[in-house]
Amino acid sequence: MPVMKMQHDKDPKTDIIDKLGDLSDFDVMDNRALLAIYVRPKKTAGGIMLTDKYVDEDKFQGKACLVVKAGPHAYSPEPGSLFETSDINVGDWVIVRASDGMNISIRGVECKIIRDDVTMMRIPQPDEIW
Repeated sequence: MPVMKMQHDKDPKTDIIDKLGDLSDFDVMDNRALLAIYVRPKKTAGGIMLTDKYVDEDKFQGKACLVVKAGPHAYSPEPGSLFETSDINVGDWVIVRASDGMNISIRGVECKIIRDDVTMMRIPQPDEIW
């Protein structure tokens, strides 16, 4: 599937964070992270309307995710750890394999819980990849 620049009425990061609301009562364990799956809007920047089925496929096959909460040992910069030289934080866009983690829905936002070591890379914007 080709990468398509999408038309966003609202910044996707802000939109996800607003929909999720306060997550302070959610405790993510150990080296796991809670990611919100990026679901594209229905309209491309060029004005093409995507079908509901096309957009819904992101819920199951989307690879771009927003880190919304992390466990106490997730993305640990401790010497010798996998993330010693990286700097992944809550609020970063990352990619993971669609099959990794456990999918859940929180307040209508499609999410997944993953082990931090399945994170493959940080990306600048979710529309940059598919």
